[in-house]
Amino acid sequence: MTDIGRSDSGARHGTGEGERSSVPANRISQIIHGKRAITGDTALRLGHWFKTSAEFWLNLQTAYDLRIAADEVGRFVAKLPTRPEIKGRSKEAA
Repeated sequence: MTDIGRSDSGARHGTGEGERSSVPANRISQIIHGKRAITGDTALRLGHWFKTSAEFWLNLQTAYDLRIAADEVGRFVAKLPTRPEIKGRSKEAA
C-alpha cells in the first residue's frame, strides 16, 4: 500500500503526489484492515484529495461502526425494553 497518489518509489523516498494528501500509507492500510477509524483529520485530507466532502468519509466510518455493532450486540439490543408510550400522544408527535 502506498500513500494516496504515490508510487511505491515515491512512498519510500518521501517524494511524489502523495505528499499533497499527507495521508501516510500505514494509516490507509490500517483503515482498510479495520484496525483504525477514519478521524476528522483523515476525513478532511481524503475529502480534499478525492474532491469529496469530509462528511462522506465520516459517514462511511459511521456506517461501518454501526454494522460492526449490529453484528456484535444487535440481537441483545433488540431484546431490551423500549420507552413506554405516553398516553394522549400519537406516535407521530413523539
